[in-house]
Amino acid sequence: MIEKTTLKLLGILFLYSFVPFFLSHDNAISFSCYNYTIYQLLLFSIVYSLKGFYKNVFIFSPSFIAVTYINLNFLIGSIVFQKGLVFKSLLIPYRDWNHSNLVMAYFNVANFVIILSFFLVSKISFKSKLKSICDLRKFSSGFIYFTGIFFIVFFSIFDLKLGFLGGDGSFSEVPKTIGAILLIVNIFKNPNVKKRIPLYFLLLFCFSVISWEDKRDAIFLLLPIILLESTKFKLKINFKKIILTTVSVFLIFYLIIVMSITRGYGGYKANDFIEASGYVTDYITSSFFIPAFMNNLEISYTYLHSNNAIEKIIEHPELKTYGETIIKPIFMFIPRSIMKNKPQSIIHHYTYGFSKEYREKGGSWTISIQSEMFWNFSFFGVLIGAFFFYVFNVIYRHVIELININNIINFIPLLYFYEALLILFRGSGIDMFLIFMIISTGIFITLKFCLRLIYDIIKER
Repeated sequence: MIEKTTLKLLGILFLYSFVPFFLSHDNAISFSCYNYTIYQLLLFSIVYSLKGFYKNVFIFSPSFIAVTYINLNFLIGSIVFQKGLVFKSLLIPYRDWNHSNLVMAYFNVANFVIILSFFLVSKISFKSKLKSICDLRKFSSGFIYFTGIFFIVFFSIFDLKLGFLGGDGSFSEVPKTIGAILLIVNIFKNPNVKKRIPLYFLLLFCFSVISWEDKRDAIFLLLPIILLESTKFKLKINFKKIILTTVSVFLIFYLIIVMSITRGYGGYKANDFIEASGYVTDYITSSFFIPAFMNNLEISYTYLHSNNAIEKIIEHPELKTYGETIIKPIFMFIPRSIMKNKPQSIIHHYTYGFSKEYREKGGSWTISIQSEMFWNFSFFGVLIGAFFFYVFNVIYRHVIELININNIINFIPLLYFYEALLILFRGSGIDMFLIFMIISTGIFITLKFCLRLIYDIIKER
């Protein structure tokens, strides 16, 4: 049952969502930063109205994360684009927009139904056969550690390729992440939080070293860690936590800046972390710092392309794909050489619609899940998005239940699902997200069958 205060706030959020419809394009551009600020403040008010652990459950829900991710990106993005503090090449399509009022209203309404979907989910528990295959709780902690480490090391050496089934490229990150989550859940079993935290950091460091090609894989592992830990501690705000959070954010931003310098931003040609640190002051006071930093945080691209995708469909409705990007996973294992008209991903459709030449060179741009729904169904995408987030929240609630009854170790793909949601919100496309879910579940079931065989052999002896 929704509390009266929460219900009133949801009503206010609903009414506020339609405000941009009554603005002109120019007024909407000027109002955009205020729009996302007010929207997020209303969202935080809803958080404040919730009681006990329900506050935790909402904050770490797919709905809250997806909407907050977009709001904060759009808030900062609208400011830097209005002031021209981005790379000039990005300002060209931005200045061609003509429907910012409709675009902003769509995002407001889409985000509202995404939030509402969380509160419409009742307590649902569904049975699964994963546990019956093999109960991982029967194995020792040492054996689980060995299994997780083996998975990470093995698939770091050998690529998982599914070309014979129609899959393109390597899928090794999926089993490596499954192995890492298995270790995280095993660490979580330790009752001493002071022992858990160093082990989490050690795992993240080692995983980032192994996955040196893309450090985001290690960063995304923070999501299952935070979700697990959130079930043990109530979210409380005090001065100490504000200071710790501020320091942590500062350190993260500092690391991003130093890593940017080592990658060549600013042209300092620094060879290592220490050398790059010496250029930080000069770099952040330079005129190209803000555009480069917005690029590093992907705010420029998230804001531009997610909004531009909707502008594109409003101007050219014939580009709508009517669900093609959503049904693509059905044809996952059919090579394109056999099925010439195999459905394309949203990344292909949007990039091709934005720049045919860039796409033909192999380039790609990502857009948010809200934008993908619009690209498929125009304004009716709000309803399709609501359905997806209802399902996401049902699964999320089930994950919370499994954590609380200490049985999440038998359902590792559900924690992978939670981690992969962030990849989806960043713009991987619903097709890639569903493909990752299929592969991760298949891998984990195979692992459980193998462990069942090992268990039966040991038991017979």
